[in-house]
Amino acid sequence: AEVIIPNNTIDFKGERDDVRTRETNLGNAIADAMEAYGVKNFSKKTDFAVTNGGGIRASIAKGKVTRYDLISVLPFGNTIAQIDVKGSDVWTAFEHSLGAPTTQKDGKTVLTANGGLLHISDSIRVYYDINKPSGKRINAIQILNKETGKFENIDLKRVYHVTMNDFTASGGDGYSMFGGPREEGISLDQVLASYLKTANLAKYDTTEPQRMLLGKPAVSEQPAKGQQGSKGSKSGKDTQPIGDDKVMDPAKKPAPGKVVLLLAHRGTVSSGTEGSGRTIEGATVSSKSGKQLARMSVPKGSAHEKQLPKTGTNQSSSPEAMFVLLAGIGLIATVRRRKAS
Repeated sequence: AEVIIPNNTIDFKGERDDVRTRETNLGNAIADAMEAYGVKNFSKKTDFAVTNGGGIRASIAKGKVTRYDLISVLPFGNTIAQIDVKGSDVWTAFEHSLGAPTTQKDGKTVLTANGGLLHISDSIRVYYDINKPSGKRINAIQILNKETGKFENIDLKRVYHVTMNDFTASGGDGYSMFGGPREEGISLDQVLASYLKTANLAKYDTTEPQRMLLGKPAVSEQPAKGQQGSKGSKSGKDTQPIGDDKVMDPAKKPAPGKVVLLLAHRGTVSSGTEGSGRTIEGATVSSKSGKQLARMSVPKGSAHEKQLPKTGTNQSSSPEAMFVLLAGIGLIATVRRRKAS
């Protein structure tokens, strides 16, 4: 048999109890192989790839790996395919993927075996909460922007080019949101063989989840119009901090009746129309009860942006910041006069 890897140094996990319940390094490698093929060989470059755990039927041990070994892993003769999927349907698909009943194992809550569990390529991240009810477990989905090299929250209105096997593309394993016209290529075992011959396999030398992750993203990129935020609600209302700098420590609430300047090195993102709403500087006015009365800000891109100070420097406050401060103080005085009367 054709030798694919003369001396494989990675234990690729493909056992049934693994690939049907959680992310595995073999599932990752197969999905990466599919994405690599899709980027080069389909008419539309693949955004990301998925493959169902039920289609993976064996592990790959260390040592010599032959074509026969790969056929044992992918024995059904499935071909690689690509379809267009709307972002909202991608979200629904991952709710289905992670929707199996849960059980307790070694003191932890885990998914029960599900052949429809999707393994994913390195261009997508799925964040979920296994303790939530089935159908409501996804916290966030982020997809790599291959032009900027950054992960971005999924755009529910955008159409993505998704590579998968022909079985899943036709709606198998209950993926009714898939289907429709598709472009097909060679067999999956051929795709995997070609990838393993040249890929750097060191990144698969781990059993820890890298792509399907419990919890929420540590950093939220600025969402485009119609994107889904990490809270699972449509953007357009929520304001989320970005970058490593915090606008204000939530544990340090402003004293009642005082103006607090919120100075962020990289600001906060208020979702709205694409490319807008990034607050550079603002003031929050609070009443004695702690209720926020007003918030003023200078949007990014305004004529005054270059004059705004950066936190962590000795630069003095700009005239705009003083104006915001004085305006806030004036508002407090107005509120107090109204209460006195």
